[in-house]
Amino acid sequence: MNLPTGSDIHKCESVMKTSVSLIALRTIRHSDRSDILSAYSRELGPMSFTVPAGAGKESVRRRALLMPMSIVEGVADVVAGRELSRLSQIRPIVMLQGVYGNPAKNAIALMMADLLCASLRQGQPDRAMWDYVCGSMRVLNDLPSSRVANFHLVFIYGIGRMVGIEPDYSTYSAGCCFDMREGRFCRSLPLHGDVLMGNDARMVATLSRMTYRNMHIVKLCRNDRNMILDSMLRYITIHYIPVDRLRSIDVVRELFNS
Repeated sequence: MNLPTGSDIHKCESVMKTSVSLIALRTIRHSDRSDILSAYSRELGPMSFTVPAGAGKESVRRRALLMPMSIVEGVADVVAGRELSRLSQIRPIVMLQGVYGNPAKNAIALMMADLLCASLRQGQPDRAMWDYVCGSMRVLNDLPSSRVANFHLVFIYGIGRMVGIEPDYSTYSAGCCFDMREGRFCRSLPLHGDVLMGNDARMVATLSRMTYRNMHIVKLCRNDRNMILDSMLRYITIHYIPVDRLRSIDVVRELFNS
């Protein structure tokens, strides 16, 4: 009996060309000839792609199109059983010059990409999540610089809501502490250490009322903003997936003096 050769097996592989809309998250070097792009697809969920690497004009253009949190469309060559697909014919869906031309917005975009890389590694397509992230990027792109300071807090809170771990803020009243394990406010102090008290608990309650429309009205100092940020990351780590050691967070903590 003649066994199939490697080339015969390759010919049997079924390549499905699929139009995809993507949020680019992270690109790393794979070899001298290719990079690996981690992305979130509207049609297929989290995906990894090979894209050509190089130093020519086309490679420079491609890298610009695939900056973290870029929103693009292209054609994916999907092979059943393979983790990597080939991506070609890349075109922008949304132009985000307002993000990449602004250092503070760009730093926030990098943090958003890191958070999504950590939290969307597996799973099925989620159109609501896609719409939320794309809509958030449009907001960030169009925001005046004077209104950006609280954006990342509202975005992270929204991610928690999207994955089903939003705290029960209806339990809040003045003087309560926040039980991070139970996701609710309470009068009696829990026996564990995952709890926020006093002003920290009150500031977390404030977050539940913040939206992209009103966030500029909420005046927070850097310390309060960073306390809310760290508390949210700790909360997501407790209830969903570890996100409290993202490298880009340190940069965002130093933004916005007031």
